[in-house]
Formats: sequence, structure tokens, C-alpha cells
Amino acid sequence: MCTEPNPRLVLSRGWLKFVADYGLGVGDKAVLLREDDHNLGSQFRIEAQRRIVLFDREAWGEVTRATY
Repeated sequence: MCTEPNPRLVLSRGWLKFVADYGLGVGDKAVLLREDDHNLGSQFRIEAQRRIVLFDREAWGEVTRATY
């Protein structure tokens, strides 16, 4: 549990492995999502997304893990 008034998240370990595992490159996004659980407190997860252009429309698609 964090007691600071304005806590900041820091990605300090495993970030390069995450990028490599998902095959992320320039222009891709990593989205940090916070899910509040009454019993467990805040839980965080990261989604990798890639820009997709189809018929001149832009969308962002989920990137699945490339390596296990």
C-alpha cells in the first residue's frame, strides 16, 4: 500500500524483456492500466498496442506476446 499523496510508478526491471517479448518497435504503444480491487488494492497491467491502418482508417490493435 502506498501512503504518498501523489505516488509515481517507475518501471525499473523487466522493461527491455517486455519490449523484446512483444516485439515492440518505434510507433508501438505500451498502455499502463490500473484496476482497483476492494480486497487486493490497485493492480496494474500493461498492454502492448500497434497502429493499424486499413482503408485509410487508423486503429490500435493488441499485440500478443511473440516469445515465451
